[in-house]
Amino acid sequence: MIYSNIEKKEDVYDYYKEYFNKYQPATYNDESLTDLQCSAGRRRGIKDLYKLGKSLYPELTYDKLIEVLLRLREELIFTTSVDSASYLNNKPLLVGYICKDIKKIVFKKSALPNGNYCSSLDENPLIYDLRLYSEYDDFDKYEYDTPYEHYLEYSKKHFGKWNIEYFNKRVNKIIDERKKKDRSVKEISSE
Repeated sequence: MIYSNIEKKEDVYDYYKEYFNKYQPATYNDESLTDLQCSAGRRRGIKDLYKLGKSLYPELTYDKLIEVLLRLREELIFTTSVDSASYLNNKPLLVGYICKDIKKIVFKKSALPNGNYCSSLDENPLIYDLRLYSEYDDFDKYEYDTPYEHYLEYSKKHFGKWNIEYFNKRVNKIIDERKKKDRSVKEISSE
């Protein structure tokens, strides 16, 4: 387990909302918050986010965590110093990245959102769209047609279980379950 100075909330969603709103406070290996696990402001991988939530919410599952991340991504729930819907351009502030340094998919609150910065992959709304960024243009030198294809293969080799393909499957499973639930609710409501 890992710990932070964010106090437990009634709902795990509210806990992660505050965690990201405070720009990912430092995490610790101990409850007394003395043994630093990762410094404040750093992007966090799915496993670290899971361990962080699990320390306060023993019933937390990876699927529940993915549901929470999807909600945070979809809803404009974050506080910002600029309180303007036009500034936000209806773009969410939770962004998932592919981090080559630690070889993980990581998440953070985006401080200065704009249209491209918060665009996500068609394959997975929790990961930003690499195809929009010039810094990834050099991946055209690889044998893959796109940076996304490069990262799919790269993540299979280096990310372990939580590679892009596996993460996409888990996220899309949750999205499909939500759609089924929404259809069921609509059918019951119309009766």
